[in-house]
Amino acid sequence: MNTALVNLDTVTLLSQITGQKLNQRQITPPVIFLAALVTVLLGVMFADGTVADEKKQKLQKILEHVTPAGSQLRKFTQILIKGVQQHQVYQQFNELIKLTAPLAEPERLLLVSFAYQISAIDGDISSQEKSYLQALANQLKINPEYLAVLVASFSRQGAINSEVLKQVHALLNQAKFQSINPLLVSAASYIVAELTAISPDASNQAFKSYSLELQQSATKLKQFIQDCFNELKQAETVLNTKPQIAKRAKQELLEKLGECSGLYVKICHLEEKIKNQTIDQARTSWQKWREKLKENLKEEWFADVSIEEAKVEDKNQLAQDYAQEFRQELIAELDNWLNELISLNIQGIDQHLEIIRKNIIELNQDMEIDLGFELAQEIEEFKKSLYSNTEYFDEYFGGDESESDLLGWAFDTTGWIVGAVSSGIAGVFKFGGLGSDEPQPSIKQKVFEKGWGKFEQSQDKIFKKIQEIIIVVIDNKTQSATNIAEQSVSLYEEFLRLQQRYQEETTEQRSAEKAWILQQRQELGKVYKKVNAVLPDN
Repeated sequence: MNTALVNLDTVTLLSQITGQKLNQRQITPPVIFLAALVTVLLGVMFADGTVADEKKQKLQKILEHVTPAGSQLRKFTQILIKGVQQHQVYQQFNELIKLTAPLAEPERLLLVSFAYQISAIDGDISSQEKSYLQALANQLKINPEYLAVLVASFSRQGAINSEVLKQVHALLNQAKFQSINPLLVSAASYIVAELTAISPDASNQAFKSYSLELQQSATKLKQFIQDCFNELKQAETVLNTKPQIAKRAKQELLEKLGECSGLYVKICHLEEKIKNQTIDQARTSWQKWREKLKENLKEEWFADVSIEEAKVEDKNQLAQDYAQEFRQELIAELDNWLNELISLNIQGIDQHLEIIRKNIIELNQDMEIDLGFELAQEIEEFKKSLYSNTEYFDEYFGGDESESDLLGWAFDTTGWIVGAVSSGIAGVFKFGGLGSDEPQPSIKQKVFEKGWGKFEQSQDKIFKKIQEIIIVVIDNKTQSATNIAEQSVSLYEEFLRLQQRYQEETTEQRSAEKAWILQQRQELGKVYKKVNAVLPDN
């Protein structure tokens, strides 16, 4: 998955679907694939206007294969289902493409495979479903020959090109997903198990088909048993942790809860202070920063390039290239300046979050399970992102020259400069100034002079946009920080609730629970041995 293709449009769409204010850091590869998968599956289900119960059941079964049991991702799928249905995202391919753009070819093929699988669950793919699936495959640029393999495999009808079948198997191979998106390894295996198997000998195809089907069923059963073992192991770990939670000093926990609550309030109050402080500093240093920038750029742009320019035939194109370079360099300098200002003023948030992180780590001391481990990791990652260099102008106001209305100087200046400079190109190369001994400015110098003049004319408008960016950025950073602080409060509240419950449990109750876990493990072990006796592991 190419996460570089996850942009503000993707973040906005997922925020709308989930009803939560997400940021780019929260849009992970598993989240993107799940959102795309839910959208596609619902699109197929609603394509013919009727939703059979077996398709609803199949939807849940597919999502269970894609998400680990008991994980936050599995809970997240229900939020996605509700949001996608509410906003009918599956009917808008221009929205869906925002979710599928980052996907690699194997991920896109896996997505379409699930779509064809759910459409064929009732034994027949309706004409409306076929139209939706075809449009989906076109959007995702899936090879039509691959689609023929999927249709034949899931409907159990029609001939299959053996070479194309091999290609589909290769793309959905577990090894590919191990490097692309490990979460999908199990999902890919699940789909491959449903595909027609690769067989060099047609005469024993039927036998191999039945043998493979039996092997696949056994594999699924073994995997289910292993999942049950894992659940029992987790239950045993929780059981062993109960005494540790029960004996923790309640007063100390209450104090830490109070501290996290206080930090939550402090972070909320910091928002306006940081905004005002950053804007004041920007306003104070704006003039001096521009003067310094002009000096630095002038030194670069007034270098002697007359020999190089004389070799270029298309002077107008050269002027256009210079103008585009000037625009990009100016925006990069503005971004750097903003990054420095914002980083300087968000240290208070960083300090408060560090206290929360240390509290969570302390909470987990001497515990067999990690309570709040994911939250501690989230804080660590967020603290790093606080100071990461960001291209603010492109991220918050768009980088498309033809569509963005960010700043007049930034997105109409290229053409304006070229027009102004082109009229004087002849003079630069003495086509209209023979006999003059005075050195003529280079095209590069003229571009700088015209571009900087336009920049200075627009400085008030630019600074207004800078203030808007500061407000948006601080809003996003403080919102994310308050969400984290709020989660830490919930973590301590949950810990205290569990402590109260565990303190009320008797030794007999825990002994009975331990005996039940042991009994279930023994029963599962017997079943596994029986399955393995019939179909042993390879």
